[in-house]
Amino acid sequence: MTTQFSADVLHASADRALVAVASVGADEQADLVDAWLKSQNVAAIAAVAREDDAPAPARKAARRALNVLKSRGVALPDARAVSKPLAGAAVERRVEARMQPLDSSGQQVFTLLSIADGKETRVVDVVCAPGAGVLRVSGGELSPSKYREWEKSSRQRRGFAPTPVSPEYARFRVAGARAENAKSGALLPLELAHFDDLLAGAPDTEPPHPVVAAGLPLEPAGWKALLDDSGDLHREPELAWVLPTQEAFQELLVKLGERVAAAGGKEPDADTFSAYLREEIAAATDRFFTVELRELLGQRLLDAAASVLHRAGRAPAERVLAVRHGVLSAGLVTDSPREIGFLRGAFEKTFAAMVRQSGGQISLPLPRSAEDGGTRLSAEQLAAIDAAKTEAAAADPA
Repeated sequence: MTTQFSADVLHASADRALVAVASVGADEQADLVDAWLKSQNVAAIAAVAREDDAPAPARKAARRALNVLKSRGVALPDARAVSKPLAGAAVERRVEARMQPLDSSGQQVFTLLSIADGKETRVVDVVCAPGAGVLRVSGGELSPSKYREWEKSSRQRRGFAPTPVSPEYARFRVAGARAENAKSGALLPLELAHFDDLLAGAPDTEPPHPVVAAGLPLEPAGWKALLDDSGDLHREPELAWVLPTQEAFQELLVKLGERVAAAGGKEPDADTFSAYLREEIAAATDRFFTVELRELLGQRLLDAAASVLHRAGRAPAERVLAVRHGVLSAGLVTDSPREIGFLRGAFEKTFAAMVRQSGGQISLPLPRSAEDGGTRLSAEQLAAIDAAKTEAAAADPA
């Protein structure tokens, strides 16, 4: 089936070509370049082909298209030239929005932009934290060249570009975050008032989530079969933040030490220890991912799925949605959290990082008498847990 693109995307100028590419899914980017080739949008093709930071599917397709154009004798423009409106011509502005999923610091960014080709772009970044509200606001006027630098730095910071969303959706989410400030007691940044022209007008009812707007099912067919092997989704950069708390991971180590002590306190063989570890990770997964936490995780996984769809395409996004449905459907007896590979993987990757931090040595806390304060971790063990969580959060997703 041929993908249908909007007129704005099909007729994107050179300085808007990367934004047009970013507005479609990864598996549609080559189709967009083909559409540009058919419509003779040479400027957009040249801009994407010559931009090393362009998404790989679009960049490769654009370079193939350039070869086709050269074979036809078509003169190629300077891809970095910025079109400027004629003197006295009316400047048309359009409002666009972006969303970044939650990161390992527990923060999320919504961006609104007022854009006119060849003119300065007005930008506002609103940094939010679930449960707290709006934390920071920054923005201002960017020249076309500074705007391209801003987009490039946004991709480099996270390893993926922000997800295009409708302005109505971004405004609704920012309005919801502002309402959380009243509940949490966190002060609203004064800078918010400087960007009322971009942030005002939030709808009363929530617009369709970008995933729903893209036509993806929130309950993918065969979702349950995808759960056990979903641990590798931790490699997706949008999901690096899914980690246990230090307290939850400490409890896992204590329980593991108790298992070893109950078996005589001697160092178990590798197979026995692996069995203990699997059982305790499963139990820790059930303890940590409570109903309340799974409900919070549901919204965050939905936002992550939108980013994965934009960056990597439909199939991996549907895997994230399958995990989300499993997380929301999990119970205490049947379909428990331990049966979801992605949730178990949060403990598995943190344990693996701790082992690497300690040079392959595993030192477990063993039970102590009640008079002596019970089971405790040493300062070195606590430091190893903290370092392991940092390493797991910052691990290269590739």
